[in-house]
Amino acid sequence: MSMVTGKKIGFIGGGRMGEGIFSGILKAGLIPPQDLYVADIREEHLEDLRKQYGMNVINSSTNDGLKTLIDSVDVVFLAILPQVAPRLLPFINECLDDDRHYVFSIMGGVLTTTIEQEIKSASLVRIMPNTPMSVCEGCAGIVPGKNCKLEHKEMALEIFNRIGLGLLLPEPQIDPLTGISGCGPAFCGIMIQALADGGVYLGLTRDDAIKIAAQTLVGTGKMVLEQGIHPEILKDNVCSPGGGTIGGTVSLERSGFRAACIDAVIDAVDRMNEVVK
Repeated sequence: MSMVTGKKIGFIGGGRMGEGIFSGILKAGLIPPQDLYVADIREEHLEDLRKQYGMNVINSSTNDGLKTLIDSVDVVFLAILPQVAPRLLPFINECLDDDRHYVFSIMGGVLTTTIEQEIKSASLVRIMPNTPMSVCEGCAGIVPGKNCKLEHKEMALEIFNRIGLGLLLPEPQIDPLTGISGCGPAFCGIMIQALADGGVYLGLTRDDAIKIAAQTLVGTGKMVLEQGIHPEILKDNVCSPGGGTIGGTVSLERSGFRAACIDAVIDAVDRMNEVVK
């Protein structure tokens, strides 16, 4: 039986990343819209979300709104900005029932130990998600807190493996995961655009070139994940001697493509750490 069946899930914060997760949860059929709650301070944004997804919405511009959401749900997602956490977390902690509530934090760069200074005894899991969860193709790092219950950890794995790939990781590995999965959609977007530009140069329409490039990335990723093909073998399998693919591969190597990808991940993580400091 699903760990999520019969649970009511609430999001404190209806921003882009939170929406990516709850839209994926609904798309995957994990819960019906009437069991989903979203709290936000933007009334117009809440109304847009309600019209699009059919969930319950609550204005959280006052503490009463926050309490209403928490009282209504079993699972609480902290989808708030890290800079407002010191102000909100003490009140949120007062509203939590340790025997009932599970807490998921998707706050970027905020360690479990930092959250647990305020969320003192409730079961906590930190999640580092990414935007493709909205189409059930996401990737999430999962870090159980010190008070995390076994069923909470299992629920996290179920939810995030239903809307993509969920990986239990030690907290120090969340930063490199973020450099790949969190920043990667931007890097993949650049690659899709660049591949499409090549197609347009050779006569494809822009729309067709983008679709071809995007589908190629989707299909290649699925071959790695579903068939277990190592990327190097995948590359070798389409590089016939003296053929066009090996010619293009040599061009990428001459241009430092691999090094550029490696540097992008490393530089992204370095920059994130600078911002946090």
